[in-house]
Order: sequence, then structure tokens, then C-alpha cells
Amino acid sequence: FKSSVSLIVLGIGSMIIGIAVNYPLHYVDHLKYQPDKRKALADQVNPLLVGNITTVGAFLSLLLLKAEALHDFGFIGAMMLVGTILFVLVFLPVLVPAASRPRNTVKLDFDRHIHLSPKARRWVFIGFLALTAVLFWLSRGISFDADMHHINYMTPEQERGFAILEEMGASADGASTVYVVASGATAEEALQCNEALAPLLQDASGLGAFLPSQREQAKRLARWNAFLEAHPDLSDRIIDAGLKAGFTAHAFQPFFEVLDEDWAVQEVDFFAPITGTLGTAMYLPGEEKVQLVNYLKTDDLEAAKAALRTALPDGVFCFSMDDVSGTLARMLSEDFDRIGLLCSVIVFFFLCLSLGLTMGVTAFLPLAVGWIWILGTMR
Repeated sequence: FKSSVSLIVLGIGSMIIGIAVNYPLHYVDHLKYQPDKRKALADQVNPLLVGNITTVGAFLSLLLLKAEALHDFGFIGAMMLVGTILFVLVFLPVLVPAASRPRNTVKLDFDRHIHLSPKARRWVFIGFLALTAVLFWLSRGISFDADMHHINYMTPEQERGFAILEEMGASADGASTVYVVASGATAEEALQCNEALAPLLQDASGLGAFLPSQREQAKRLARWNAFLEAHPDLSDRIIDAGLKAGFTAHAFQPFFEVLDEDWAVQEVDFFAPITGTLGTAMYLPGEEKVQLVNYLKTDDLEAAKAALRTALPDGVFCFSMDDVSGTLARMLSEDFDRIGLLCSVIVFFFLCLSLGLTMGVTAFLPLAVGWIWILGTMR
């Protein structure tokens, strides 16, 4: 169980109410023809359970997908339907009032205005089979569109306007950004890992120069102290040069105070003025690990990512915005056929289990043909 769930999943999950409301409606409507609540429940319990089990099984199959958000959606949908069927079978017969008298049965004769001879009906059936075969052939080329730019509801005019906005937001030279992330269990490990990337990220933007590890601080302080020892008259030389340039002898006093300061290696919290302002998008401390993000501009996005991934050490990865936007779609695409087949097997199995093989195949056939028609017409 989880302590949080996506708000989007809850919004989409509210549509499951439209499925769940069918269960009490079936029972309440049947009371109009069978006033005895016990007998009405006995008549409806089998179709309600079969419909519920197949639908719950289809929702639970979403737990096999790689997308975490669909795990939540499948679990919420399944639990909502399980709770609904338990309420209908256990509590609703007690709460709902019985009908005063049975209602006359209404015969739904949909073809009463269609008068076709047996020969004409055969030709209609043959045409239906031929059209289904054509749509089945067309459905073979249907696949999940993994390009998130195509999954939208924009008109052509809106798409052109969005393209203009993208051009305005792009860099002046048209370069794309690769995000290179170094991580470690502690801030020191992450900083040292990030410093090891310096030869690969000479043109990248990041905090490497402003947020050194304690090891790098010690090296820099050693070089600084060695420089001061090699130039003991540095302050006097600066004052003399300043006087010749028109400055007073005390003009550089703040700098001399910095020179006289006894600097020591600092913890990462010492650099909070940087990490808490300009570096909020580059320094990402977490409960389990610390990450540092570097921004690398490139004209050839895929080539840059391929080169980096072959050279990056352990604990470092790179990605682009295309990777982020397309991850969910690619995961759905990989599982698209597998989940469709699994749902079909679940429905077919329980139909055959409850109705028998012959009636199960008969009941499943419209679903299979309908799926073929849907995919075929999408072509």
C-alpha cells in the first residue's frame, strides 16, 4: 500500500463510477419484474459476479505494466469494483424497498421493421464476414504511437502556434540540452563523482566550479597557501601598484582581510547561498541520495547522448527532455499487445467457466469482432 497517489489517477479513476453504477442498477431494475428481493438476487448474482470478475481482472492486469501511474489506476479501479459488488450482493438487498407489483415484460424486437428474405440475410452475413476480414488485415499495421507530440488534442492552427512558441523558447543557436546527473549516497560522494566528469563536461553548465568537494577544497587550499608563501610581499606590492594608479593605501583592505583569513575545509552547508538560490535546479539533495545536474548544449542530441553513455562512470546517467516525455509512451507501447491478450484471456476464461464452452465462445465473439473493427477503422 502507498501513502500517496497521483491526483490525475484519482481524476481518471472517477470515471470507473460509470462502470460500478451498473451493478446496483441491474439489481434494482430487476426488482420491477421480480418483487421478491431474494429471488431477484438469485437471478442476478451469476451475471453480476461474472461481469465483475472479468472487469476486475482486466484492471488488475494493469499492475503488470511498467508505468507506475497505471499501477495505481488498476488497483484503484479493481478495489472500487470489488467494493461495489460486495455492497450490491450483501447490503443493497436489505436497504432497497421491494416493488409493489411486478411490471409487464417489454420485448425488445429491434428487427421488427427489417424484412429480409433468408437469401438476403445470407448475403448480409457474407458481407459482414468480408468486411471483418478486410478490417482484420488493416488492423495488423496498427501500433501504439510512442511520440508524445502526436498524443494531443490540438487543431492544426494550435499546432502551428505551439511550434512558434517552441522556436521562441529554444536557444539562439538551436542547440538541445542533455542533462548529465551525478549521484552519491552522501553530498561528498556526489560532489566527487561530479568532479570526475570534468574532462567530459568542459562546455557544460553546472556547480562543479562553485561547489567543490572536501577533497577538492583541500587541494585548492594547499595551492592557495603555497602561492601566499611564495609571495610574502603580495600586500605591499598591491598597495604600491594601487598608489601609482590613484588608489588610497586602504582601498584594498577588504581583500587583505581575505588574504589573512585562516581558511579551512567546509561542509556542503557552507555553500547554502549558492545551492539555495542559483543552484536549486543543479543540486538536488534527497533522503537516499544526493544528485548534481549538469546542462550540456549540443547540436546533435542523440549522438551526444550515445557518446556520453559509453564514457560515463557508475553513478552517472544522462537524458534529454525527449526521453522524459516519451518514457511512459514507450512503456505502454511495449506492453500494449501483451495486456490486450491478457485481458482477452481473462474474459474468455470466465465466460467459458460460467456459461460453458459453446456459450462462452458465442458471448466472446462480439468482443473479438468489435476489437477487430475498432483497430481496422483506425487505419
